[in-house]
Amino acid sequence: MEPQDLVESLAARLGRAVVLYDASLNLVAFSAQDGETDEPRRTIVLARNASAAARALIRESGASRASAPVRIPPYEPTGARGRVVYAVRHRGHPHGYLTYIDDAPAETPVPPADAAALDAVHDDLGRALARRLLRERRARTRAGRLLDELLSDEPSRHQAAEALLDESLIAAAPPYVVAVVRPGLDHRPRASEVRLAIEESLNDLTAFSPRPFPWTMRGDHGVLVVPHDAPTALDRLAASLQGMVVGASAPHPTLHETRDGYREALTSAETARRTRETPLVHWADTGVNRLLVRLPLDRLTRADLPQAVQTLLEAGNGLPETLESYLDHACDAQATARTLTIHRSTLYYRLGRIKSLTGADLTNGTQRLELHLALKVATLATLY
Repeated sequence: MEPQDLVESLAARLGRAVVLYDASLNLVAFSAQDGETDEPRRTIVLARNASAAARALIRESGASRASAPVRIPPYEPTGARGRVVYAVRHRGHPHGYLTYIDDAPAETPVPPADAAALDAVHDDLGRALARRLLRERRARTRAGRLLDELLSDEPSRHQAAEALLDESLIAAAPPYVVAVVRPGLDHRPRASEVRLAIEESLNDLTAFSPRPFPWTMRGDHGVLVVPHDAPTALDRLAASLQGMVVGASAPHPTLHETRDGYREALTSAETARRTRETPLVHWADTGVNRLLVRLPLDRLTRADLPQAVQTLLEAGNGLPETLESYLDHACDAQATARTLTIHRSTLYYRLGRIKSLTGADLTNGTQRLELHLALKVATLATLY
């Protein structure tokens, strides 16, 4: 029997609405709604996974270690009523959780008839969840292979795009955004550790996403494709990574065009690595850096920069950062001082020092452009 059939059968026997989660607390099946519900249950059914609060409560309940059903008391912050939680195992490993509302006090034993009903479906549900997990793993592997093919130069890439859609391995919800995950410049663990960290984050993101999307590993970075209407997925991914960056492409109207998005995402990720301003950079926000990061930055030295910028880098004391910010803000003193959190008189003093040291005329457009680009290159090449 399928999980939905088993859940409906159990709900009829218990006389209660039942919810079934997988081991990652994504919604697998739920019985028909009745009068016994609360707002968290409605939210879970709509979102297709448990809220962060519900996941924490279930994990803290000890249900994963218990051989019998356990109770979770009401949780006032979310308006959740008391619940019974029962771990479903297969070959000794938790594969999911059954829950239903029960307002009895936390110390009250679960009635023997309810415990017997849960035990009666346990083995069948365990096998059903194990089969489901195996199908998901096979689908994830298949999706990764198709994505690799899609991003290649092979003629079969068009068939790969069709297969991803036909097999529902990605939502038919264009446009699509390609994202690249890779280590930051300051994060230099072993290659195996990088791969493991990226794979775990992408696995978690996939597990908690209500919509499917493919991902794969390519060299030292991960690649994924998400529908453009699911932008929070990339925000969650960037927040979950330590020492990693995420670069996102522009939206592309079809899957066939995501190979171009892959190149954009690589450039966005390199911009994130070099600027160190944010762990997530979108193609639209790369600006002139999309050109500068293509330079052989790792081979540049201070001697390759204009003399005026070399002088500023030698002087230090915040002068290079001050000039770069001043030029970023189109020579707006008020905006620059606010960004640097300094008084305008301090800014004017520093600008005077810069002019004195370099002889630069900031009213000259050509000199401003030279200084601005050189400072950008120096930042990206980590020369200061």
